[in-house]
Amino acid sequence: MASAQILTFPATTQAHTPKPAPDPRQRFEALEQSIRDYRGEQAQVSWLEQYLDAGLELACNAGQKQLWALQESWLHRVYRTLRDTGLNLDASNAWRRACLEALYQPFFALRHLPRGQQDPRCGQRLHVILRDFAVISRHLV
Repeated sequence: MASAQILTFPATTQAHTPKPAPDPRQRFEALEQSIRDYRGEQAQVSWLEQYLDAGLELACNAGQKQLWALQESWLHRVYRTLRDTGLNLDASNAWRRACLEALYQPFFALRHLPRGQQDPRCGQRLHVILRDFAVISRHLV
């Protein structure tokens, strides 16, 4: 039995095909922009969860293709977005705190990159993030 496809109809009587879901990169970029621009008082935890899932998925896909630099780049991008948003004084305290509390996920993934143990440049970049993370976490406690 074939699965039924739901079609949406505009106000007119013409049918149109549903839009395909955005690719993972587009979804990631849209979430990233929403996270950076959000100025509401409540933390949008579901946005953070979706953003982390999308970023980790992109990094994982790059790693499966042995694109190590791209894998590391995705993780750094997630880390920087959360860090920068968490330190943005224009954002609400709740949103800043939620972003900073989510930093551990890309941080953990970066620390456990298999390539990091063999590539000295990767180790140096990780050292900078370690120092950055230590300073930020001290101010959260």
